[in-house]
Amino acid sequence: MKIMCLFRDMDVGMIKLFWIGLSLAWAIPIGADDSDLARQMSEQGEILSLEQILQSHPALMQVKILEIELEVEDGQLSYEIEYLQQDGRIKEVYINATNAQIIKEEED
Repeated sequence: MKIMCLFRDMDVGMIKLFWIGLSLAWAIPIGADDSDLARQMSEQGEILSLEQILQSHPALMQVKILEIELEVEDGQLSYEIEYLQQDGRIKEVYINATNAQIIKEEED
């Protein structure tokens, strides 16, 4: 019952963000529902589509993408894109899902 009270004043988008954050905080995989959730949020205009993100960063079209996840990074809903650089090194870039700004980049 206490959990239900948390959602009383939240809109559907905030509830979705809450569950994404909770699943990441507890390291609970959200699996196939991740892409469904991203598609639904994109269709509702809550986040940019993956296509829009990639168009905003054309350099990502020139590399081999290994993995894409939708997650909360630094308090922002973001796409984590792991890719293989031309020199063979693996890199991750975190891109804000609402405005396509790069949050941070890391090398594995």
